[in-house]
Amino acid sequence: MKLEKGKFKKEIAIKSIIMILVAFLGIYSSFYFIGKIELESKKIIIARTEIKKLQILNEKKVQLYEDYNKIKPYLDKVFSFLPKENELVKIISSLEEIAQKNNISQKLKLTEMSPLEDLKRANYEITLSGNYEKILNYCKEFEKSPYFVRINNLNLYSMTDLEKEAKLSVSIFLFLKK
Repeated sequence: MKLEKGKFKKEIAIKSIIMILVAFLGIYSSFYFIGKIELESKKIIIARTEIKKLQILNEKKVQLYEDYNKIKPYLDKVFSFLPKENELVKIISSLEEIAQKNNISQKLKLTEMSPLEDLKRANYEITLSGNYEKILNYCKEFEKSPYFVRINNLNLYSMTDLEKEAKLSVSIFLFLKK
């Protein structure tokens, strides 16, 4: 009987160890496969995000083509309003005249000339120094100029009091015909 009890305990111990090992392997493999599934899920989410971006870009491209066809008959009229590349000196001279007329200091800096298909884009940084009222008058006259100018950035600084001394920093670009 003692032999049977010892044998029985041994068998139970062995079966218990086997069950613990099987449970451990099951838990380990579950964590391993959960990690793999999570990694694949993240890859799928990233791929879906990229696909969505491409779909949005494609939709915008289609919309641009449709809009281009709508405005195509008017393009010649639009281009006729743009100054020619050789008129750049005239544009700069007109800006200097406006600055002199308003008795303010002006610094112009060409930062980049970007060629486009039928156009060029000239990027400028303009720095004005003077009192607030004179800078405002300069801006009003500049706005009335016949050139299509886009303002990217505009900063107004007060040196002391706006009535005494102010500084305006403007980043613009202007389109020119080639």
